[in-house]
Amino acid sequence: MKKKYLNLPNVLTMLRIVLVPVCMALVIFLPDTLAAALTAAAVFLLISLTDLLDGYLARKYHMVTDFGKFLDPIADKILILGVFVAVLAKTANTLFGALLVWVVFLILFRELAVTSLRLLLAGREGKVVSASLFGKIKTVSQMIAVCVFLLEPPLLTPALGTPDRLFSYLFLAVVSVTTLGSGIQYFLVNLRKDA
Repeated sequence: MKKKYLNLPNVLTMLRIVLVPVCMALVIFLPDTLAAALTAAAVFLLISLTDLLDGYLARKYHMVTDFGKFLDPIADKILILGVFVAVLAKTANTLFGALLVWVVFLILFRELAVTSLRLLLAGREGKVVSASLFGKIKTVSQMIAVCVFLLEPPLLTPALGTPDRLFSYLFLAVVSVTTLGSGIQYFLVNLRKDA
């Protein structure tokens, strides 16, 4: 790896990947209490904030690299998929868990397809395609969904008196739409440029 790749934004991106198993372990192994859910959500949010920080530092101090543009969205995907799988492991024997399986599959399918197109364009044309606005909206919706999945049972449902997992189901729908929509948009924009 060339030295220019080891700038602070890229190190933060790599740190985000390294911390994913820690967050997954918190989700899976901590007891079903409000304190545990708050701890897992706080760690997830802190890891997620490195995404904003590395992007801000890269732009402000002119440290944007092709490596960073390529690795940053992959780090986001690893974080989201890792925590979604951890939530799935915790809720496997429920209706929510059964629906989450399909959402995880949709996210994985979309990410593999988009990453494959990114690699194809990088290899053939030497260009690294950064995330679009719709892709960023998709990522934010997934991050909010994780917090809802973690905090709804011990906090939101008792506080608001809503049906079990109501907001989680709503966010499954939001995540599905933004994931599918951003994937379709990514292909349409980049294949049109390629035509």
